[in-house]
Amino acid sequence: MARDLHDGVVQDLAGTTFSVSALARDATLDRGHRSSLQAAAGSLRGSLKALRSLLAEIHPPDLHAEGLAAALADLIAPAGAAGIAASVSVEGAETASDEHAALVWRVAQEAVRNALRHSAASTLAVTVRGDGHRLTLEVVDDGVGFEPGSVQKAESFGLRGLRSLVDEADGTLEVRSSTGEGTTVRMEVDAR
Repeated sequence: MARDLHDGVVQDLAGTTFSVSALARDATLDRGHRSSLQAAAGSLRGSLKALRSLLAEIHPPDLHAEGLAAALADLIAPAGAAGIAASVSVEGAETASDEHAALVWRVAQEAVRNALRHSAASTLAVTVRGDGHRLTLEVVDDGVGFEPGSVQKAESFGLRGLRSLVDEADGTLEVRSSTGEGTTVRMEVDAR
């Protein structure tokens, strides 16, 4: 999806921004039209910048198995500002396919985002383990948790959407929680 957006919409938006900016410099236009075109070009540049940021959030540049630890460290960086002690540990993931590394990152992104927004946690741990055959991700927080029977209700739209991605990769995704005991999001997928 990120590649399609980059190669399509982003390129079209960049070309349109360039054209509108060029028109805004046309001295034959009256001041009002030039001003309107300059404002439109500025708005297009802002939208293009926001879209590029969103694309990096959807799929960070150069995300691959060897860069997974760094990408996950960037992902948990906001936890410190929220007063949460966060850690990342990645072992044995270097043989994972780039597609599975991206899936691990995407599931971790949603789990970390939910923990930061809802858990009131003091600690957050992101752990990835691979053994050459299976790749396992666990995102664990010590926050407020929720009732086990209300997993469907408490589960975010984003996490529900990830279930289909994990299913497509023949993996499993499990959310465990208890009131006052925190939450664990665990994904397991074939490493190849």
